[in-house]
Amino acid sequence: MIKLFESNAGHLSLWVEGSKFYFTGVEEVDGATFAADAAALAKYDTDDWTLDVYPGRPGGELIALWDDGRLTVIKDSQGTPIAGVAGCRYLGLP
Repeated sequence: MIKLFESNAGHLSLWVEGSKFYFTGVEEVDGATFAADAAALAKYDTDDWTLDVYPGRPGGELIALWDDGRLTVIKDSQGTPIAGVAGCRYLGLP
């Protein structure tokens, strides 16, 4: 399972559940989408990525999950996605 986190400042981080590192900077890549990046990450197809990598687990709010091709967007109790502007853009949401 791949998780997407968003900080209060709009920084996005990708983390593979259970791994010892995470990727940041996806909000700076034009045309990038969580679904495409998660699929590539699941296949370890990241040789051409130019993202920063940090040890540990990212901070911020969990805003989406990708599991074996299935995308789940985290929503509040009213059904509204909790993602901010950067997260919505990366998730392809209006």
